[in-house]
Amino acid sequence: MLVFLIIAAVVVWQLDALLLREGRKQAAVYAQKLGRPITLGGVGVKLLGGLGVKVTDVSVGPAAGEPLPLATLAHVELEAALWKAITSRGKELDVENAELKGLTINLIRFPDGTTNLERLTDKLAQTSAPKTGAPADAEPPTDYSGIRVARAALTDAKVQLIDQTRAGGPQLAISDVDVEAKNLRVGQPLTVTMKAAVLASTQNFAMTLKAAPLPATLVPTPESVSLHLQPIDLAPLGPFIPKSVGLKAGKVDAELAFVLGSAVPGGTGASSLKGVLHALGMSFQGAEGGRALDLTLDLDVSGDAEQGDLDVRKLELHAGPALVTGHGGVKGLRNGKLAVNGLVVEARNLNPTELSRYYPPLKKALHGEVDGPVGLSLRGSGTAAAQAVLVEVDLTPVRMLVPGELSKAAGAPMKLSARVSGNASGAGPLRFEATADLKGADLRPGGTLAKPPGADFDVQAVGSYLGAGNRTRVDLTSFVAHVLSSTLSGAGSVDQVTGKAPTTKFELSLKSPKLDADAMLLPGEAPKPSAASPRVSTTASSSEPAKDPHRYQGISGHVAMNLDALRYHQQDFSHVALDLRMLNDTITLDRFSCGAMGGSINASGSKVSLGPAKMPFDAHLKLKGIEISQALAAAGKSPKWVTGSFNGTIDLAGTGTDKENLVKALVGEVQGNLVNGTYLATNLINTAAEPLVKALPFVAKYTAVGANTTSLGNDIPLALKIENGVALLKQPIQVNRPEGDVKMEGGVGLSGELALATLVSLSPSMVSQLTHGKVTPKDPVPLAFKLVGPAWSPRVTGLDVRPAVKSLLAQAAAGGLRSLFGGNKSATPAQAQQALDNPKAAAEDQARKHAEDVRKLEEEAKKKLKGLFGR
Repeated sequence: MLVFLIIAAVVVWQLDALLLREGRKQAAVYAQKLGRPITLGGVGVKLLGGLGVKVTDVSVGPAAGEPLPLATLAHVELEAALWKAITSRGKELDVENAELKGLTINLIRFPDGTTNLERLTDKLAQTSAPKTGAPADAEPPTDYSGIRVARAALTDAKVQLIDQTRAGGPQLAISDVDVEAKNLRVGQPLTVTMKAAVLASTQNFAMTLKAAPLPATLVPTPESVSLHLQPIDLAPLGPFIPKSVGLKAGKVDAELAFVLGSAVPGGTGASSLKGVLHALGMSFQGAEGGRALDLTLDLDVSGDAEQGDLDVRKLELHAGPALVTGHGGVKGLRNGKLAVNGLVVEARNLNPTELSRYYPPLKKALHGEVDGPVGLSLRGSGTAAAQAVLVEVDLTPVRMLVPGELSKAAGAPMKLSARVSGNASGAGPLRFEATADLKGADLRPGGTLAKPPGADFDVQAVGSYLGAGNRTRVDLTSFVAHVLSSTLSGAGSVDQVTGKAPTTKFELSLKSPKLDADAMLLPGEAPKPSAASPRVSTTASSSEPAKDPHRYQGISGHVAMNLDALRYHQQDFSHVALDLRMLNDTITLDRFSCGAMGGSINASGSKVSLGPAKMPFDAHLKLKGIEISQALAAAGKSPKWVTGSFNGTIDLAGTGTDKENLVKALVGEVQGNLVNGTYLATNLINTAAEPLVKALPFVAKYTAVGANTTSLGNDIPLALKIENGVALLKQPIQVNRPEGDVKMEGGVGLSGELALATLVSLSPSMVSQLTHGKVTPKDPVPLAFKLVGPAWSPRVTGLDVRPAVKSLLAQAAAGGLRSLFGGNKSATPAQAQQALDNPKAAAEDQARKHAEDVRKLEEEAKKKLKGLFGR
């Protein structure tokens, strides 16, 4: 027996040392993260009579320059059933007692106004590794069914408040803090009690929380909370409350009881709130004239969120000059069995600007100014057969200024109202009628809508609502919106089911005789925010992390739209018909057609996916009679450079909406015909002919042929392949004109940059005309060059007229008549005499030379044309 005891003692001693070493090792790791030393005094283990572990003298020390440790703990005790833990291989653990004793937290406010707790928070923010990559899939919840805790407690804890800005000030503390929970185990209800002495010698604060029977995760669902607080002077706590609150003084007491019910996730049944709260003489930094706010709340309210029941036995809220009162009740707001019992809730003197004079942080929370009494009322009305609830918000007397959003003068009309009523049978969905009149508001500061004060902006909606269990359905029987000179009407529905696999289904139909989007929307980009007019962007930038690709999972629906006339981006569209389906993150255009740009557009069968951040799309367009100049004007700001109409198809695929990235990623094909096309930027015949003629010694002046445009013929086939930001010609463009033929190969950048290898073959008659009849070649004269630069202002590169000039000079000399040259000395007398003495031989020699020159010229032109693209 003695040997056994000696062995047990040695084992315990070694175990104590092992646990202490491991504990100190972990403490060093966390000390590095916190920037504060962490020490453990000792670890004691008890094996006989059950497992017992006791950790003593734990300290989270001060950071550099701080006088006291952040926290100290006298000891931690844990007593558990060792044998059961061993035999169950750790699956079951019975804890008789888990207790922290003598915890002391030193909350220090330094002379610069910061606290040690704030410094700790900053340190943790610096040492925490940023989250990268996609979020990991949620792990299944851990099952703690085998854990049972008879008692868990924090006893004799203290929070010392040390203000170094006031030397010799009173020593403040929240002391005698006791927290206790008993019988913590799966399937049993949980009760947690907390008591403390807040700035007092005896306990003056008590709170009790009760939770439903615990699930296997041991995560409690609160059912009720009761709070008792004797009068406390808050002035000493002011320095330790965040600066954003700015509390200087005040007294508070409360006696409140909450029954949470279905008002919290996982809860069920009715909810209630009963009690009194007094916050008197509340003084805040920056309050006008040192004003102090008295706030009192006296209420006795109950309700059921699942059924839509509300019973207001008493409601009185005083906040400075503002008063909110209420009484009465309503039942069946969710299940359709509406019953109203004298419900009245009203607000008086509710002026946010006036309240901000007492509580300055409110002004910042408003993001602007809301000055004037807000009219707010909730009333029950109707007969037994037709019960109704009317909600009205009248902002007409209010002057509003919300930078970057809207402004409104006092007296300008702005009202919101909604009427909810049951049906005669007393069951089924509730009916609602809602109106919003924003005629007096100026919405132009928002940077989107061109809605000045006084212009029409109102919406009327009629529908029904039904909530039952985890399902909610809203049917919008009709709605009409008047926005400036446009009217939009329609109907729709939303059917939503919540739970583990939530779903949302929607239907929406819209129509309008005329929708002028250009009149409704401000031109150009929204104004940039300034310091006086801050705006928060709701558009994710390309540098932001990808959003959840599954955020649209379970959403499906259908939208149908018919607009007789639509004006958008200075373009007029007619008979716009849209029919789209959404399934999860994919939107499919079952039908889209409209008249536009002198013709018609059909995009039926196109798709876009919303889930991935890059938004891939697949577009299929059928175009008929589309005026190219109008299409290019709608696509960008480039000058008009081509005319004609297009008939054909465009198939595109790409990702995203950012223009720069979209152009690079866009791929697709264009197939069709250009009818009666004209290139407006230049006359390609003149572009090639002018340098040639000016190089001929026997032509004194070049005379341009026709206008400075190029006719592209009555019907030109077009076939393009789009990739890497360029539309490449799949087959050359061939234009045949009396003055010559034009052949173009290459591509056009989607930004309008040309890269076209061009061959102009001047006809013999054109050459004769240009040389005033002095040369008439038997074959066309080819000239090759490259057309580059903006399509509306192109440049010519690589044009070499020397081979053509050489050929024409040879042909001119071989003509044999000195008069042909007009006295030019480039033809020798021998050549001229040969032509006179033996015309037949001269003609044969000329024919041979001419055929050879033409052959060489054509070969050189072909080589030059190929060289323009390096292929």
